Amino acid sequence: MTSLQRKPVLSPGQIQSLIDYVARIAPGPAIPPVDTQGADIAAGRQLFINNCAACHGADAAGGSVGGGFVAPSLHNAASSTVGEAMMTGPGPMPVFRLPIRQIDEIAAYIGYLQSAPTPGGFSLGGLGPVPEGFVAGAVGLVLLLLLVGWVARRPHP
Repeated sequence: MTSLQRKPVLSPGQIQSLIDYVARIAPGPAIPPVDTQGADIAAGRQLFINNCAACHGADAAGGSVGGGFVAPSLHNAASSTVGEAMMTGPGPMPVFRLPIRQIDEIAAYIGYLQSAPTPGGFSLGGLGPVPEGFVAGAVGLVLLLLLVGWVARRPHP
């Protein structure tokens, strides 16, 4: 559980009872049987970029959609949650009528992002290129100032 997630208030049995009750009142699509085993992650990446990245960000970290809505981070989302959200379109999210194979591929790509390596070095929490560039610039400026101070203090012949 991350620092942003809280312990569930309801027990798993109570949650299932609530799901059953709501399903009787307003039936909706069934939770898709998402299976990421053997899914094409490269195809999932392209589908994610085309359908999801505009709101959730290229690295699935979430972001502002507008009108007070915020697309949540998908870094802790279960595959079944991704599939269910695509089928139901919660909040301002549209309903995606994609074949289950493509939902599997998107969920597999999101799963990959959750454990993706950072070959470029420290990821700074995956905040993106602007904050990472700012930190790199600030560190570079401090190092440059230290170098200038060191050169200025050296005795000149």
